[in-house]
Amino acid sequence: MLPEALSNGLCSLEPDEDRLCLCCELRVGEDGRLTRSRFFEGVMRSVARLTYRDVGEVLEKPAAKCAARRSTRARALAGVARRVQVVHSRAVRAWRARTRHPELKLKFDEQGKVGRWSNTRATTRTA
Repeated sequence: MLPEALSNGLCSLEPDEDRLCLCCELRVGEDGRLTRSRFFEGVMRSVARLTYRDVGEVLEKPAAKCAARRSTRARALAGVARRVQVVHSRAVRAWRARTRHPELKLKFDEQGKVGRWSNTRATTRTA
């Protein structure tokens, strides 16, 4: 975390203010594969202040109930969210295919408390 003086000032992404930045551009195909990447210095200009709640509402509410969902910005966020989900699913499948991970088995008693537990090895899954 940055000190408040920086996070609310010089390093804050204030709308309509230029900020110097180091960029990482990642091009991701429909299948979740990285097709291109590059790093470069740039100038960023934010067009809106969006909180996690704002983004969550745009991504979760049906378009009919959320006027903001129909905006160009909302469509861009939805596109990024779809790609992130594809990349995440691909990464999870790859991890499962190459990893044997411990699996905790719990046995509960009549009161719903853990009575016994055992640590077993899960079988290797393939994607």
